[in-house]
Amino acid sequence: MAFFIYGEHKEPGPLQAGVTKAVDLAWRSEFYKELLRRKVREKARAEGPSAVIVVTDAKAEHRDRRSDNSPQRKGKILISGATPRMQGSALLSYTFEHESNSFSFGEMEWLGEPQRNFFLDGIFHEESPPETGGTRPAPAS
Repeated sequence: MAFFIYGEHKEPGPLQAGVTKAVDLAWRSEFYKELLRRKVREKARAEGPSAVIVVTDAKAEHRDRRSDNSPQRKGKILISGATPRMQGSALLSYTFEHESNSFSFGEMEWLGEPQRNFFLDGIFHEESPPETGGTRPAPAS
């Protein structure tokens, strides 16, 4: 799931007049995954969100759900976010209780270094021509 967060940011202070849009990140093949990545980038460049946050299942105990009779399933959710000036990542552990069909969450663990995320790489910056050796801000629309 990707969240696009819009609003006015008055330094210092919280985001003002915020709106959030959510986009499901589901794909059937690598081709569709790359196409979805392009669409996420196009949306960010066209609409100019203040931040983009991507939530993925980081460390689930994957099992065949059809044969899973266990009362609970545990895993971790990776939360990665980017703004034009910074990136950050955190892990959130969870337990899914099969009988009650509910989730419970542990404490969030902020990661010292942001984790690379396929959908966020370069979302606010495009690659510079090879001779410049750096990145430049994406053009404003």
